[in-house]
Amino acid sequence: MAWDDVSEGGPYLWVYSQDGSPATEISQFDPLTGMYTGISFYAIDNSGNDAAAGGICFTTDYDPSLGIVACVIQDVPDIAAGYEITPASQWLIVDPMSGLLAPAENIDLSIMVDFRGDDIIPDTTYEASIMVINNTPDTPEIPVTIDVTTGIEDEVSNLPREVALYQNYPNPFNASTEIKFALPEQSDVKIEVYNILGQKTATVADGLFPAGYHSVNWNAGNVASGVYYYRLTAGDKLMVKKMMLLK
Repeated sequence: MAWDDVSEGGPYLWVYSQDGSPATEISQFDPLTGMYTGISFYAIDNSGNDAAAGGICFTTDYDPSLGIVACVIQDVPDIAAGYEITPASQWLIVDPMSGLLAPAENIDLSIMVDFRGDDIIPDTTYEASIMVINNTPDTPEIPVTIDVTTGIEDEVSNLPREVALYQNYPNPFNASTEIKFALPEQSDVKIEVYNILGQKTATVADGLFPAGYHSVNWNAGNVASGVYYYRLTAGDKLMVKKMMLLK
């Protein structure tokens, strides 16, 4: 287990266990309620061997604005993996998040979406899965897919008010990811990717883009796993964000 006193709503424990399939499940646990929060994912193992959970730690030393979960995937040979724990957009709300059910009993789940947040990107498809964690061998999954489409009545009012660079999705990724950005007016745009040594790895976009919301794809199939930075230059604006490639 790893102690997380950074994530909003915490503190939490990140539990690295062999309960799931594969046996590398990382789950968020709330010690205040004594229950799992429902947030979980699997450490990625591309070796093809039967992997199992090893050690885990949590740190903000690498970047004070982020939490990093580092874990060991027990394998032949053992593999180390790292994951960024970032604030999640609260566009999907499930109520209740937990509860007790007697045999043959049922409960209704209320699933709500809210796209009023400042971090919501127009003209984007949002996808999520609601996992029902329970004490049976089955883990029911409810897929949720929402298309966020701006209106067409007033084209001018739907234009961005300022240049924006959004977090790539998915992140972490293997081996392709989408980079979205917004332009309030037509601009010459360049998007470049750099490794942690400051060396340019790729130029993802370089040209004239009209005002509006745009998306470009970076296929990183020919570069090594690790942390990369992508930089947007649009007119006199310069913006940088970080992403993680895991293979």
